[in-house]
Amino acid sequence: SDPKATFTVVFGCDGEVSRGDRAKYGWALAEHCDRIVLTSASPGVEPPMQIIEDILEAIRGYRTWHKMKTLLEVFVVSDRADAIKLGAITPKRDGEAPDVTLVFGSDQDSYVAPDEFGLLRSWLFQDRRLLSEALELAQELREDGTQPA
Repeated sequence: SDPKATFTVVFGCDGEVSRGDRAKYGWALAEHCDRIVLTSASPGVEPPMQIIEDILEAIRGYRTWHKMKTLLEVFVVSDRADAIKLGAITPKRDGEAPDVTLVFGSDQDSYVAPDEFGLLRSWLFQDRRLLSEALELAQELREDGTQPA
């Protein structure tokens, strides 16, 4: 029999989204994903980890309520660039690359977040470019016989 396809999602929720909507996102992720990489996406003035914790709480609650026993891998990577790279190159449990990796976000966005001094900073961020580079790296590692870590 063919093994089940692995569905990996990189997901970050914008700041200033209601906690009820965040819960709905978490429920959908819990029901449909094998692997989730939670990250930041334009948190604005909200602490990025608070947004991630709200979604993580919804994932836990949904899986508990529905008595889901299948293994779900959840990674928390607050840096969006690192999260996209992880989602693209993390191998499946059997050593193969994920069958489907979906990155929720926009291709090109102005990203706003507080810096180490608490001042809001803005820069251009391209999910597509990062994902493309990560997939190319993963392919090179597989061709060299080195599995991505």
